[in-house]
Amino acid sequence: MTGGRAPRGGVSRWAVAGVVATVAWVAVARVPAALEGWATYVHPALSHALAAVTDRVALPLTPVLAFAGVAVWIALARARPATWGRRATRGLGIALLVVAAFQGVWGLHGARPPVEVRLDLPADPPSDADVAALADALLATLRRDAPVGPFDGPAAEAAVRREVARFAPDVRLPARAKRVPHAVFGPLGVGGVISPWTLEVHVDGGLPAWARAATAAHEWAHAAGFESEAGAELVGALAGVRADHPDARYAAALRAWTLLPPAVRSAALEGVAAPDAPWRARMRADLRALAEATAGPSPLRRAAWTVYAGYLQVRGQGDGVAGYARGVTLLDAARRAGLW
Repeated sequence: MTGGRAPRGGVSRWAVAGVVATVAWVAVARVPAALEGWATYVHPALSHALAAVTDRVALPLTPVLAFAGVAVWIALARARPATWGRRATRGLGIALLVVAAFQGVWGLHGARPPVEVRLDLPADPPSDADVAALADALLATLRRDAPVGPFDGPAAEAAVRREVARFAPDVRLPARAKRVPHAVFGPLGVGGVISPWTLEVHVDGGLPAWARAATAAHEWAHAAGFESEAGAELVGALAGVRADHPDARYAAALRAWTLLPPAVRSAALEGVAAPDAPWRARMRADLRALAEATAGPSPLRRAAWTVYAGYLQVRGQGDGVAGYARGVTLLDAARRAGLW
C-alpha cells in the first residue's frame, strides 16, 4: 500500500481558461466595433484602477507580480501533484493567460488604426524639403527654449504628462515616471519602458534630466493608447513641443533632433549663424551628456535590440526600431495639419 496523493491527470483547467481568454481577445481584435468599445471603455477603466494602485507604490510592480506568480506556480505544483501532461497544459494555460492579460490591458491598441489615421494627418509621405523644414522648426524651438540654468526635470515631466493626457482624456496616466537604476536599463540600451500589465511608466535613472523628460513623454504616449513606436514617438514629441513649460519643449525638440538623418541635421546647422551662441553650447553639452550616459558597446544591447525589432515586426510594426525615426518625420505632417 502506498501513501500520498496520486498525481492528477487530464487537461488542466488553467489551459481551458487560457484558451477562452485567447479566443476572447482575438475576437475583440477582429471586430472593429468591439475593439473601439474596448479602447473607449475598458482600457480607460483599467487605467484608472491600476493608477490608483501604482501611484501609491514607489517601486515598479511588474517584477513583484512576476515573482509572486512564480511563487504561486511552485506552491500549486507542490500542493497538487500532477502528471507531466497535466503540468504541461497547466503551464500552457498560464502562459496564455499572461498573454491575454497583456492584450486585454493594453496590447489590443496594436490592432487599432495607425497614428496617422487617428490624428487625421496628411497621407502623403514627407519630402526632403518637408524634413528640412522640420529640422529648421526644431532648431527654432531649441534656440527659443534652451535653458539658461539647471534643467527643471519635475516641471518638464509634469508639463508633458498634462499634454499627453489631451490625446486620451478618458485615460488616467500614471502620476510619475518611475526611475529604474541605470545598471538595469543601461546594458540593454533601454531608455524607458511601459509595463503592459500595470501601465506603469519607467525611465532609466542614469539619463540626463532632459532625456528622462523626453523619454517619459514617449512612454506616457504608450500608456495613453498609442502602441506603435512611431505613434508613441509622434505623440510624445507633439506633447513636448506643445507643452506649457519651456524645458519640456526643449527636451522634446532635442530628442526629435537626434532622430533626424545626420545629413539633414548638418545642413540645418550650416544655415544657423553664431555657432558659439549660448543655446548652441547648451545643446552640445546636453547631447554630450546623453552620449556619455549611453556610451559603451554591449553585445547584450545588440542582442536585446535585435530581439525587440523582431517583436515589433510580430506585432505588425514592419519598420521595427526604425519606427522611432518615422515618428519624428511624422512631426512634419502634424505641423502641416496645424497640430503644433
